[in-house]
Amino acid sequence: MASKYRIVDVDAHYHDDPRAVHKYLEEPWKSRIRDWSGKYFLPVSGGSVGDPLMGGRIRIGAHKNDMSKRTLGISSTRESIRETMEFLDFETIVMVPTYMLHCGRINDKGRAVALANGHADYMLEEMADPEHGIYCALPVPSQDPEEARKLIERVGAEPGFCGIIIVTNGPNPPLGDRYYDPIYDAAERFHLPCILHSGFAGPDDNTYAKGLEKWVESHSLDFVFSNMIQLTSVVMQGVKERFPTLDFIFQESGVFYIPQMMYRLDNEYMRRRAEVPLLKKLPSEYIKDFYYGTQPLELPGNMNHLKMVFEMIDAPNTLMYASDYPHYDWDHPTCIERLTFLSEEDKFKILGENARKVLRFKEE
Repeated sequence: MASKYRIVDVDAHYHDDPRAVHKYLEEPWKSRIRDWSGKYFLPVSGGSVGDPLMGGRIRIGAHKNDMSKRTLGISSTRESIRETMEFLDFETIVMVPTYMLHCGRINDKGRAVALANGHADYMLEEMADPEHGIYCALPVPSQDPEEARKLIERVGAEPGFCGIIIVTNGPNPPLGDRYYDPIYDAAERFHLPCILHSGFAGPDDNTYAKGLEKWVESHSLDFVFSNMIQLTSVVMQGVKERFPTLDFIFQESGVFYIPQMMYRLDNEYMRRRAEVPLLKKLPSEYIKDFYYGTQPLELPGNMNHLKMVFEMIDAPNTLMYASDYPHYDWDHPTCIERLTFLSEEDKFKILGENARKVLRFKEE
């Protein structure tokens, strides 16, 4: 497929021992993470709870040629990433640090800032390789927008970073608030789109689906809720009017929630326009100015329903293929290639061209 579609994956995750980042940190975080015992909690935010792998019955990142060996997914080495790209026929890949998806839940601002800076240096030194299509999303600490701005100004010009990433599970106030303007200003100046990636920590420690007992219950809702809340805030607080050239990419919530938000917000807007004076057009029009990772793509029994959703959200111009590899619910690029209601031009856009237009990749 790669030779035909030139596939870009805008959301791949690497898994590593968090202690590997310690050499890029200052004290006291350097020794605290270096000396972590590996037990009881993750040094990022308190750790994930629940049983996402169902006692080992679900395997992540299994290789098609050897299901017994490839169970840990992508490690943060260029060799491992290139192996995955070859396996899945990716021309370009955007790496996201899995442990930093817990960053949005950290109350300790100093720890969030230190870890974001450490991961930035770690990815540049050991992962990013633009010459071979390997890019990274720069994690920024939304807890401290001024420090996030400094981080973007320090490394934002590095060609290995193609965008910034903020986790949508945790920011308080929501991301439309002017509190985050230093982040958006710096990202816009460095031509780095803002990836808003949902986050989740299991049924015993989540933000928006609290009280649900099982992973299958809360996982179904929490990812969507976190993006719905941040999407509402970013749209209704007029972030696109304040930062008109800054692109936003919402990830890891599927696509069916998007039309619901379009028409729900339009209805409220028409009743209470005075409350959102910055908006110059319908909320649905701003929503169609954003971009969305496809994973996990819903596959209904009646594919006409998916076709209608694609039509409502102008999918050929708003969607970007995302695998979420190597998580257990990852999507192969054939999930787009096999959609018979899409034209070849539409598939080219979703599988690669939209990402090349928006993310800051090396000029070809």
